[in-house]
Amino acid sequence: MNLGSSAGTPREMGRAGNNALCNTLLFCSILAYLTIGAQAQDENTIYERLFKDYDKNVRPAVNISSPVPVTFNLILRKILEFDPEDQSISFAAWLQMTWEDKRLVWFPRNFGGLSELEVRGEDVWIPDVELYNTIGPTEALTDFRVLLQSNGTVIYVPASTFVASCPTNLTDEVHRCTLVFGSWVHSALKLDLQHKAYAPTLREYTPSHVWELKGVSVEELIKMFDCCPQPYKEVRYTLELSRKNGSTSSAWMPRLDWKFLTLLLVLCFKI
Repeated sequence: MNLGSSAGTPREMGRAGNNALCNTLLFCSILAYLTIGAQAQDENTIYERLFKDYDKNVRPAVNISSPVPVTFNLILRKILEFDPEDQSISFAAWLQMTWEDKRLVWFPRNFGGLSELEVRGEDVWIPDVELYNTIGPTEALTDFRVLLQSNGTVIYVPASTFVASCPTNLTDEVHRCTLVFGSWVHSALKLDLQHKAYAPTLREYTPSHVWELKGVSVEELIKMFDCCPQPYKEVRYTLELSRKNGSTSSAWMPRLDWKFLTLLLVLCFKI
């Protein structure tokens, strides 16, 4: 007896389920496309409004007589080479810098809740922080992205490789290398460089096979130079390095005169 069931065959039920799933996926895809499109439009609008009359050559100071506070942190990644004989050290690091630029403020509620924006480093004012005791070429620090937050906070973390001078004594078991960072142009009256932590951040550090990083320290100093009457702010990071057991280097071997070596060879052959 036919009970008039409308459930349909399993094949028909499966086909209906697949159609429902396809419709759901299509709806989600369209919604995601519209959301991404709206967010991109908001980003374009924010960018155009922020940089319409923006001058990156002007310091983002509260007033002309006050310095711009810049929080600085060295994120050490790897010691590429340390040569006590040549008195030099090369290393890879990120320079984390944070400051406020009140010209770059917006209200997220007016732009779809968007609270952050990435822009090119060359678009905004960037503190001219450099390694003072460099003895080699340094990559440009403006070819990186900058993160802007809606409250005017600017976060900049460029990566680079550095070569610094490191005066040391070959007979020392522990070598100390000081890395000095500061503004090349702006005095402490224009740029207040402040270290973020009491030591370089080591969470990204890859240990060297030859040198052990035994300790790190950081300090802020006010320096006066013969060229200029204004004081300058420095942040100094000191790395303590010692050779790992089992590793050798020609820098630790005494230099022998060639005449002495010749005489030594002659004596060896006579024996």
